Amino acid sequence: MKKIAFILILVAAAFNLKAQDVTGDWYGALNISGTQLRLVFHINKSGEVYTTTFDSPDQGANGLGVDKTTVKSNAVTIESSQFGFNYTGTYKPDSAIIRGAFTQGPGTLPLLLTRKPADGRQGKIKRPKHPMQLIYNRKEENSLTLAQMMY
Repeated sequence: MKKIAFILILVAAAFNLKAQDVTGDWYGALNISGTQLRLVFHINKSGEVYTTTFDSPDQGANGLGVDKTTVKSNAVTIESSQFGFNYTGTYKPDSAIIRGAFTQGPGTLPLLLTRKPADGRQGKIKRPKHPMQLIYNRKEENSLTLAQMMY
């Protein structure tokens, strides 16, 4: 009976350690004068070294590198001299969020990172292939072509 209890405690501890892992994809959005600018950070760990790339889906930018990622206890810092920003946050493993501040130039904005995008979108913006798709749904059988509209 003691062995079973000990094994259960070890399994629970292993799951708890995995839940506290800061690596993975983190989604957030900066509110810039009423406009949302989505950011996605991809944090990886190799040995004791953390690396990060990030995406800015609203700007069509993906896989951008940063200079340095530091994780110490629950403090997360991501620095990029190329893009002139610094993100510092506190990882909350019990709620799977990183609450912090994004600083670029003289401005600092709050930035909450979560494991899932708040708006339900996964990163890429779906744009129509042709401007006419904004007016007519091409999946409908009765949709008009541009030639039909001209006559």
